[in-house]
Amino acid sequence: RQIRVRGATLRVGGIGSVLTHPEFRGRGYAQALIRDAELYMQQTGYDLGMLFTIIGTPFYAKLGWIPLPLPTFSLPVGQPTTAFSDSARILNDTADLPAVMALYDAANVNQTGTEIRNSGYWRSGPSRYRDLFPQKGIERNGQLVGYLNYANNGSDLEVYEVCFMPGDDEACRGVAHTLFAAAKKEGLKTIKGSLPPDHSLLARLADLGNSQPSFSQHQKTMVKILDWATIRKKLMDMAPANPPSDETAFWNDLLNPRSASTPGWLDNLPNAQGFFYWDPDIF
Repeated sequence: RQIRVRGATLRVGGIGSVLTHPEFRGRGYAQALIRDAELYMQQTGYDLGMLFTIIGTPFYAKLGWIPLPLPTFSLPVGQPTTAFSDSARILNDTADLPAVMALYDAANVNQTGTEIRNSGYWRSGPSRYRDLFPQKGIERNGQLVGYLNYANNGSDLEVYEVCFMPGDDEACRGVAHTLFAAAKKEGLKTIKGSLPPDHSLLARLADLGNSQPSFSQHQKTMVKILDWATIRKKLMDMAPANPPSDETAFWNDLLNPRSASTPGWLDNLPNAQGFFYWDPDIF
């Protein structure tokens, strides 16, 4: 996989899952497997490793993996302040794929951490299994300007991914109306998911439903430096020559907006907005 970070494209190697038979636990086999995977990824040209934990962070943290919190939101549907309607149409995963891919690329080019999805990635078996392709799209003058990936999880309307160009208020409004209409139609009282905290859709949904979102985090995503030399090269050789002694601080500085404590070597690189990774890519 590849992700975008401050104008650089970083190559990511993944660990899918680690499982030890109950009779053989506590002997270090899982740790040995992870170390072996790290060595393989280092030898085959990966800049960093990434995993998505379902057992919490402590086990992997002991092996040097760093959690990257992702923002989550929960919004009561409430009573609408204005009339709303669902103007979206069902998308076809063959005919509409080129337009969906183009919109995703354009809308995410300046995001920090989002997956770079090529055609093979969109069409792959795991992506199909994870329902990467969005269900509905918003069109304007015959052109796709927004799309939505969401589901009824039984108690809430869960937003997996939304996409429209930054600043396109009309597309944002169409996405918000479609989500709100789906929640109302299915009798759901909450819309939740993972979006950047400053995403314009949150304010639009809050205005539409006359309610305010609450925010939290999840720590499924963890990363680890594998090849400092290649990371440094891709960051225009601005980073210090030696690997960071505090990897948590490194990722915090690299992935978040500038602050008073941001090290000077980041001044000549594009700014970061805070790490974000779309839910359908978490597999």
